[in-house]
Amino acid sequence: MTTDSASDFVLALNCGSSSIKFALFDAGQVPLRRQPAWRGQIDGIGSRQAAFDNGVAVEQVVLDATRPYRAALMLLRDRIDALLEGRDIVAVAHRVVHGGSKYSGPARMDAGVLADLKSYSPLAPLHQPFALEAVVMLLAALPGVPQVACFDTAFHDTLPIVEKILPLPRTAWDQGLRRYGFHGLSYEYLALTLGERYGDAARARTVVAHLGSGASLCAMNNLQSTATTMGFSALDGLMMGTRCGSLD
Repeated sequence: MTTDSASDFVLALNCGSSSIKFALFDAGQVPLRRQPAWRGQIDGIGSRQAAFDNGVAVEQVVLDATRPYRAALMLLRDRIDALLEGRDIVAVAHRVVHGGSKYSGPARMDAGVLADLKSYSPLAPLHQPFALEAVVMLLAALPGVPQVACFDTAFHDTLPIVEKILPLPRTAWDQGLRRYGFHGLSYEYLALTLGERYGDAARARTVVAHLGSGASLCAMNNLQSTATTMGFSALDGLMMGTRCGSLD
């Protein structure tokens, strides 16, 4: 880890079903530097090939087979505690895939927000429960430390209503069935950096792509989402690593 001071840190977590990505940012830097002081990940959670990558070397680890995800979170907590050398975590930011129709921006976690987000788990069963497990553990481990959920769906709140409404009876909309869109944190970063790099030219109509095992496209105007290929779920749109995308 590299840092210019002995200050405290902000922890960022991205929890998936089989991996946890994490980064520590020097809280003494205002605004926070985009380059973290330390970053890494735990991969292969739930398999026999679990590994801890500290950004320098990859170490094979053995996790409790009965609760491998909790074991991975506890391993991460212990490694971060050792790294901090007495310094503190002063805030935690969680990537949470689904904010439903209620959350269009970051939300500080409390019992009410946590209950809302748990109710969205059926909409993102491979992501939501794991992120919330980390929230619950850290709320207990770090009482009083602010924890903020940042949502992949929030960037697409600017979609025109005609893009959000699916061609279904109005009762479906009333029950929450709509185009949410995903990968929003990735697109929000792209919007930020495109604006910085290309100025007003980036504010014109632009198509950007998030390409990985999960993939999608987003059309932006004035650096805001106006259309996206993912819909009510993260299955629609482009063909992906383990998702079929649109079927005719």
